[in-house]
Amino acid sequence: MITKSELQHYASLIKRKDREIEGKFIVEGPKSIEEGLVSHYFCEILFCTQDFYDNAKDFFKTNIQKLKNIEVLSDQDFNKVSNTVTPQGVLGIFKKKEKKLEIGKFKQNTVLYLDCISDPGNLGTIIRTCDWFNFNEIILSYGCTDAYSPKCVRSSMGSIFHVNVYPNQNLKVILPFLKQSHYKIVSMDLNGENFYEHSFAGKSLIILSNEANGPSQEVIEVREKILTIPRLGKAESLNVATAGTIVLSKAAEFTLDNEA
Repeated sequence: MITKSELQHYASLIKRKDREIEGKFIVEGPKSIEEGLVSHYFCEILFCTQDFYDNAKDFFKTNIQKLKNIEVLSDQDFNKVSNTVTPQGVLGIFKKKEKKLEIGKFKQNTVLYLDCISDPGNLGTIIRTCDWFNFNEIILSYGCTDAYSPKCVRSSMGSIFHVNVYPNQNLKVILPFLKQSHYKIVSMDLNGENFYEHSFAGKSLIILSNEANGPSQEVIEVREKILTIPRLGKAESLNVATAGTIVLSKAAEFTLDNEA
């Protein structure tokens, strides 16, 4: 039986500071939890409501060997740990996997750098898109929202377990390693060359920036190529996750060509 203080401890993981201190994060929903278990992340404890426990026999039958600790909570206690308006009745506390940034060991020609992306829903969607197109390396600048926040994890739909995310990176610090590995620094911006006329053959670090503020000064000082997705209508801007999908879709064409 979990104690009140233990429950408070796990509920504190809703906050970024506590996630970083503890090296743990919250994963809500059976599908995302199963993705984590299949990806060999360690689930420290699983919380569920009585209703979920009684009606999700297939979930427990499939995953029981990988679940070391299961706690059935009242709806009131479950909601203390859950970060959603309409909880699915199950969440897991997973341990992070520390991933060291070693650019020289990257196997893919396309690497994504996210520049001060502030919305966790956008970040989660971008992570999911990277997973779809099999781009596994995602570098986050200082100022980016946390990839392990409940909303970002939820928006990634389990893809957070399939990609490598490197938070709190300084572009100027890693630039020499990027150049040594022959990556071209490509920045997406509202004013640049026509994106559709650019070839992503060769190695590229593609930078997506905060849609409200545009590229940071750090990016402006080091970028080698500026591209824009041509605007044909009257919309002021593209959502950064939507822009990311368009960009990665085109970059994936070259990956497929190389694999053919």
